[in-house]
Amino acid sequence: MRKRTLDALSALIPSETTGLFGNRLRFCLLDLGQSERDELKNLGTYGFIKGAKLFLAGTVSMGHRDMLDFGYAMERYILEATSLGLGTCWLGGTFNKSGFSKKIGIQPGERLAALTPLGYPADRRTIREGMIRFLVKADNRKAWSELFFDGSREKSLSEVSAGFLPDCAGMCSPRSFGFQ
Repeated sequence: MRKRTLDALSALIPSETTGLFGNRLRFCLLDLGQSERDELKNLGTYGFIKGAKLFLAGTVSMGHRDMLDFGYAMERYILEATSLGLGTCWLGGTFNKSGFSKKIGIQPGERLAALTPLGYPADRRTIREGMIRFLVKADNRKAWSELFFDGSREKSLSEVSAGFLPDCAGMCSPRSFGFQ
């Protein structure tokens, strides 16, 4: 990854913050060197992620609406990474939680909620990724007009009215599973 991109990403992500509902959030950028990448096999992304060496891991203190706090903050950082041209993919259950928890030094009263690899998406999909897309019906997503509404469910929000939104359509698609 380019140093300038890594520096910009590091500047955007605080190590610790408080969520909207008052839960403590902690984020770590894990830059795994070659020896640690070998260790990544033991950390386990179960074959879904290949070639990634940079991960954003996030923890949340256990409390009322803790996962809402976490999800809001994590998605913000995902969008920031996407705006820097990086590919991401939320991982919540397809990694070894105890291995990554140890790696980031999980504290009492907090849990590792999710992580994402950060990198440049592969130029093309593998056969496996194509099969996953087919199985999850990724090409059969609802239309914009069925998803976004202008204050009520009666009138859909037009893309023009929404204003600028980064192109995040492939943000968590199987295509972003293969990093260079």
